[in-house]
Amino acid sequence: MTITVEYPPEITTEKAVVRTGEGDHVELVCLVHGRPEPEVTWTQDGHQLPDTDMDTKLYLPEGRTDDFMNHLSQIHVAHRHTLTIRNVTEKDFGAYMCIAENRHGQKDAIIQMTGLPKRPVITSSPIGGESNSYTLTWETESFYPITEFLIKYRKPHLDGWPANRSIVIAGSWETVSLKVRPVQVRDGARHAMTHTLKRLEVATDYLTVVRVRNKYGWSAESEHFSFSTKKAMAVLQSTSSSTGGHEAASVSLVLLLVAVFSLIMM
Repeated sequence: MTITVEYPPEITTEKAVVRTGEGDHVELVCLVHGRPEPEVTWTQDGHQLPDTDMDTKLYLPEGRTDDFMNHLSQIHVAHRHTLTIRNVTEKDFGAYMCIAENRHGQKDAIIQMTGLPKRPVITSSPIGGESNSYTLTWETESFYPITEFLIKYRKPHLDGWPANRSIVIAGSWETVSLKVRPVQVRDGARHAMTHTLKRLEVATDYLTVVRVRNKYGWSAESEHFSFSTKKAMAVLQSTSSSTGGHEAASVSLVLLLVAVFSLIMM
């Protein structure tokens, strides 16, 4: 006796965001499970795409040549459904929805195809090696050269603490914005960047965020990153002050004992 369990579609994507550019070749992939096997369709910004190469002629925009027939294609092997886009153009950017449906229900997932840079990831050490400066490094992904970056930084709180310690007032943001010479990337679309922040305070904690820009616009901000300038000098000063205090206390104690001894001898 064989029992077959049927269930509604389940769908996931290999990548939620695909970063690409003009002339590129990309594959958008969704993984679909369900019983009975779901039917899968794709849309771009709400417009249905052809589900087979043969159907492409029905979706040809007026005035397009047969070259467009090779622009989009769909295949699926087992549970893996792939929408292939060849010779990408700016018009291909947008939100692609993979829709799976069987008699038990429908499920969908969205893949965003964009030319914008990826949100930067800060890679530098949080412990700075300089007293009044800090070298910030980060990485991002972009099919196009990065043309500009924006760094914001501030102290997590102002010097000193409120008497009741119930409210912490953050420092104001300082901003650094610089245009950079575009550099073509050979290894995929990864960019490694660096900038040195100067005129910082000694042994001080800071908070920073980074954004980058390419020809299509700005990335999202990086996650907040905490760093500090070199603290060894402050520790040394603190130790010196502490040592000086102990020496002074020892001298005072000796003088007091001498005075007491003198009174006893009298």
